[in-house]
Amino acid sequence: MMDASKLFLLLILVPVLFQGCETINPAEEIPSYIRIDSVSLETTTGQGSNSHNITDAWMIAQGKSVGVFELPALFPVLPAGPKEIVVQPGIKENGIANTRVIYPFYQPYQVTLNLDPTDVDTIKPVFKYTSTTQFGFIENFDGVALNFNATNNSQYPLARTGDPAHVFEGDSSLRITFDAGEQLFEMMTTELFNLPRGRPIFLEMDFKCEAYVTVGIFAESQAQAIQQPLVVLNLTDVWKKIYIEAGSLISGYNDFYSFRIFIGAQSTAGGQSITLDNIKLLYLE
Repeated sequence: MMDASKLFLLLILVPVLFQGCETINPAEEIPSYIRIDSVSLETTTGQGSNSHNITDAWMIAQGKSVGVFELPALFPVLPAGPKEIVVQPGIKENGIANTRVIYPFYQPYQVTLNLDPTDVDTIKPVFKYTSTTQFGFIENFDGVALNFNATNNSQYPLARTGDPAHVFEGDSSLRITFDAGEQLFEMMTTELFNLPRGRPIFLEMDFKCEAYVTVGIFAESQAQAIQQPLVVLNLTDVWKKIYIEAGSLISGYNDFYSFRIFIGAQSTAGGQSITLDNIKLLYLE
């Protein structure tokens, strides 16, 4: 039979042990949720089309990273209460799913939310180009003068279409339809660009193509010109948007003072077409 002193000690220890368990395993906080169904790009005069292919949201809440979420997204945030939410726009660099990055030319979207675990906050981020974005050129193929000329190697001149079935937006898009046999189309920018080294440089482009399209640069010095590809676009019969990273390649040409952009396609089957629109060269000083 337990004596009185032992019983008294047990009655003291049991509540302490239970209190200790509560300290080790505190009640879990219930997260609040934020939903992003869609995003948009707002452009002003001189910035061209507002077409975009923002695929990811890099989320920050009250200065702390929450994670990277493919859009559309529904994600938890802790703790509840007023929070400054920052959405950084993510893209697939060069159209590759494994190279997801924050696009340096779009401003982050910011909003303050009073997060409540019993509710889902839905936001619709609107992005804009940063004030430091420089546009080397914008080509939407609607104007009289174009930023491209056919090269001497090209078997086709530049051709535009106004057919609504093939125009991305506006009045015209570039469209080349190949004849039978091995055929080459190639164009390059009329202007030489003195681009910064070690800074972000990208090409944006809307495209659909039945033949493979190569996008690259001509690096030029007083002694020579070197043609270097950047990417080859995948075949697609629907319009797609791509962000092509060019800064890494350009930074390697220390002895070259200026650059042109080239776009080319080769076909061996008659009737294949390539269609392009909204080509932009962007960089940061």
